[in-house]
Amino acid sequence: MNFPSFKSFFIESIEIIHNNELIFNYQDYSKEKQSTKFGKDKKFTPFKTQNKMTFGYPVYSIYKFDKNVEIIKAIKKQSMIKINPQDYEHFLKRSAIYITYKLLKNIDVIVAPQSSSFILYDLLEEIKKRNPHIKIITDAFKKNPIEKIEIDFENFNIDDKTKRNLERTLNKMKQQGYFELKKFPKRFTDLIKNVIDKTSNLKYKYIENKNIAIIDDFYGTGFTMKHMIEILKSFNPKNIIGITLFKKVK
Repeated sequence: MNFPSFKSFFIESIEIIHNNELIFNYQDYSKEKQSTKFGKDKKFTPFKTQNKMTFGYPVYSIYKFDKNVEIIKAIKKQSMIKINPQDYEHFLKRSAIYITYKLLKNIDVIVAPQSSSFILYDLLEEIKKRNPHIKIITDAFKKNPIEKIEIDFENFNIDDKTKRNLERTLNKMKQQGYFELKKFPKRFTDLIKNVIDKTSNLKYKYIENKNIAIIDDFYGTGFTMKHMIEILKSFNPKNIIGITLFKKVK
């Protein structure tokens, strides 16, 4: 019987096969396919983002993701493509083990946003099994309906023409009922407010002077993570880190 090599349990490909099923292929991790290699080097160091967008707090991502939108949609359960159950279970377990031993040292509380992605809730269940001492707060942050999203013109000096263009873009989204940050030029993303409902499920007794990990599924623009960190800061935590399964890499 042929068994996968030890290396293949850490470097694999994600692909969609002919019967519209997404698999984690431990036999093939060629560069032509979307890989899920742990971290960015041979020491399995997670990808790290730490900048103004994250208020200086580190956000760690354990896999990079740079292509195939259909795979992303399948993982987020936004397509008809099914995920192979056995592969999916293995993927969750190994990810939870990695997060536990690489990133959750000294963490007191895990908080996670409300998500349309089933993979986030499944991942949190696997993490909980390995970390019963850590309090996990799911649905800690909820996205506002698009009708409540606004553009902050009061605290930014923007010319009238740009204001009209930004308002037109947001109003078109409200008519369509779907918010997409990428429709706004990057230099104006700081103007978007009320994306996250600030009446969260968080309580001071759980957050104040505690080491907090925010866990989410994807890190794209960093916009949602930024707003979650901003809300958490008001609860006076000792420290904050962000953790995501995937990081979008150009």
